[in-house]
Amino acid sequence: MLKDNSMRINDLFHQRRITLETQAQKLETKLADILRSYSKIEDPNPNPNPTQLETKLVDIRTQLKAVDDIRTQLKAVDAAVKAVDAAETDYRAVLAIIIKTQPFGRKLPDDLKLSIVGGVGGWHSYMVARVSSGFRASVKKARELRMYGAQGLSISAGHSHTVISIWGRVYTCGGYQANEDEDNADFYRAHLGHGDSVIELVPRFVEALVGVNVVGTAAGGDHTVVWTDEGKAYSFGYGMFGRLGHGGEENERVPRLIAGVLMGKRVIGVSSGGIHTVVMTAEGKAYSFGYGVHGRLGHGGEENEYVPRVIEGALVGIYDTGKRVIGVSAGTTHTVVWTDEEKAYSFGNGRDGRLGHGGQKNELMPRLVTPPLPLI
Repeated sequence: MLKDNSMRINDLFHQRRITLETQAQKLETKLADILRSYSKIEDPNPNPNPTQLETKLVDIRTQLKAVDDIRTQLKAVDAAVKAVDAAETDYRAVLAIIIKTQPFGRKLPDDLKLSIVGGVGGWHSYMVARVSSGFRASVKKARELRMYGAQGLSISAGHSHTVISIWGRVYTCGGYQANEDEDNADFYRAHLGHGDSVIELVPRFVEALVGVNVVGTAAGGDHTVVWTDEGKAYSFGYGMFGRLGHGGEENERVPRLIAGVLMGKRVIGVSSGGIHTVVMTAEGKAYSFGYGVHGRLGHGGEENEYVPRVIEGALVGIYDTGKRVIGVSAGTTHTVVWTDEEKAYSFGNGRDGRLGHGGQKNELMPRLVTPPLPLI
């Protein structure tokens, strides 16, 4: 059934392209005819009177308008072709999601299916439903819950603050009720990105990010990282131990671009732990910085890192074979990353078995979590 539906939708894309190509060919032929007929117009009267001139100007204007109309239609056809190409690309991405869930068979939980269709968005969900009937009820439920009504929404909760991004704009609220005699007490209340030390009881717009389109947020202990549709990451908040990635321990009261090794790379995901940060790029590599105790940064030691540093160790083999890290999650004292081979690697504080290796030993570098997690 999946194969038949997939082939049918592929045929629809193909037929739509043929229709648009035929339409474009007809318009181009019509345009060529107009231009050819216009070039053959001869004026039988070398000394026309004003009335004849006006008549000729009207004809010329009519021809030019026809040319402009056809060119406008050609642009519309070209835009439609690009839209079909984009739709097919999106469709194939959705199909990949469905194929990955096939091992679950009919045992795929309804709440997981709802999460999938809610996450990929309205149009993608409708494509999922057309290809796989098992998702139709989930898409209907997602519409009833209005899960498609807040596109571009990202929310992250930190130790004492909340970060919200919707339609590219960032809002923060909360703060830390520090005692006045605490070291750096004033700044504990100033990690919201507004440049001041005020506790915000309702979400407040982060004005320093005007002009950038934020697509993701990661709130840590007392710091925050956001990233944009252009793949740039900005951090702000408490800077101790290098958790902001700017090369020192300075606090940042307003968002600041993370430069260095990330410049020229496209950031597509970030996870902020208590006092460290993990970044994922489009090239499929993971970077970490901040507090290094227990090996939570994955670099083979316990030193702090003040700028982003690529995580290597067991991940080098992943990078070298063209495989990619597709997810990162920073805990309070440990980190987990996972790859497109559906393998998870953990490192950092091993207390209470949080790394999943069967013991409580700290891991200073990424270690594969085995055996593989069981399918549902």
